[in-house]
Amino acid sequence: MYDVVARDRSGAADDPVLSSLDASDFDELWLFAVDTGDGLSDRDGLGIDRFRARGGGLLIARDHQDLGCSVCKLGAVGAAHHFHTMNPEPAARHVLDDTSAPAIAWPNYHSGNNGDVQRIDAVGALHPVLTRADGSAIREFPAHPHEGAVSAPGGESARVIATGVRR
Repeated sequence: MYDVVARDRSGAADDPVLSSLDASDFDELWLFAVDTGDGLSDRDGLGIDRFRARGGGLLIARDHQDLGCSVCKLGAVGAAHHFHTMNPEPAARHVLDDTSAPAIAWPNYHSGNNGDVQRIDAVGALHPVLTRADGSAIREFPAHPHEGAVSAPGGESARVIATGVRR
């Protein structure tokens, strides 16, 4: 049995739940970040980092350009996310990819239309998150017209488990 608590950030300088998440009885945080830099306070970030250090699970969803860039406050997890103004990719990647949405700057990688699926390719040993109950690999994910960018940050216990490209 699972208990799910849905809520919006409180709007206070430091969110009372997020800034002390490590002291809670929550097991997972599903964070849908759509801010442009002010979605998490420094104390919120530290509370989430301590939550992760104690074994709490994170699911982070963000979007293209700078949407969700406050996740950069999440230590090693934040270092994996690249945005237009925060932790940008190398300069060679600062190009418009999604020509159907020219008003959205990089990172903005076109992966298909809403409702489509995009093919993904496993990298290295198949990670359990990409494994079906029968042991076969998951090869398709839902597509979104324009995605942001993530990578495995150096010096961390992290690796890329799958890649997707516009086909």
